[in-house]
Amino acid sequence: MKKYLFRFFIFLFLFICFVPVNADNTNFKEYVNARYGFKITFPDIFTVSRESQNGDGITLLNPEKKLHLLAWGSHNVLNETLDSYYKKEMNFFTKVEKNMIGNNFYIIEGSIPTFDDLYTSEAGKVTEDKIIVYRFSYPKKDKEKFATMVSILNGNIVNGK
Repeated sequence: MKKYLFRFFIFLFLFICFVPVNADNTNFKEYVNARYGFKITFPDIFTVSRESQNGDGITLLNPEKKLHLLAWGSHNVLNETLDSYYKKEMNFFTKVEKNMIGNNFYIIEGSIPTFDDLYTSEAGKVTEDKIIVYRFSYPKKDKEKFATMVSILNGNIVNGK
């Protein structure tokens, strides 16, 4: 038990030390999806916001800065497992730079065909009854700039319902 606590505190220390702080005082907003019971926290940098007509998610855009954030939920009608959904999403990426699979979530980062000139971070949670996913695409040169936002979005999925 002590070994795991020690590892946790080392991880926490490294996370605090190496994840950039919100130095530009960006304001954050929260989107709550009533249909699938998830929420995401995101910076107030998006100029276009569209919730889908059927209430399954939201699209946030900033065309000038080439920012695209999608968050959605769906019923798990195909009885996907975490592993099967993760593998399907991995195939969607043309180049994977970072990936991990956890207890009931996955994280993938790299390039996708739709936005090949952009870097894409995706995290998803698969349960018996629903699937929750976010996908954030941004200029590759801004990976470090958006590291904090990606960490927050990942936390929304990993720690969410």
